[in-house]
Amino acid sequence: MLEDAPIVETVLKEFKLFLGDDVFIAHNIKFDYEFISDSLEKYDLGRLENRRLCTIDLARRTIESEKYGLRALKETLEIEVDNHHRAYYDALATTYILEKSFSNLDRTKVKTTEDLIKFAKSSKVKDIKKVKDKKEIESKKEK
Repeated sequence: MLEDAPIVETVLKEFKLFLGDDVFIAHNIKFDYEFISDSLEKYDLGRLENRRLCTIDLARRTIESEKYGLRALKETLEIEVDNHHRAYYDALATTYILEKSFSNLDRTKVKTTEDLIKFAKSSKVKDIKKVKDKKEIESKKEK
């Protein structure tokens, strides 16, 4: 798989350019962020300084689940993405989790990226019931 792949330094340079000053999003952010940041530093490309959003933290606030690991959330949300622990497929599953979290957000509390990051980090207590109740009330009003 790596026979014709570009060298790591080239990939890291392209990734850092691609990311720019955007928010770095990952499931279990600490591992991915530190791994990539350490790799960048190893090649004298600086460290990551981007804001970050962990989909585990966000999911805990927006999705009902027994567990919040990637595999558990894929089962809970019926995400059919195979090849667990392969970068592309894990990123794709993380995208679905992020989208589901967005659909369950209370838009009166979370209006900006900074609000979202703060909301995800603020507590491990789920706001799911409040959001569901509010959506049900809004749905009844529309009828």
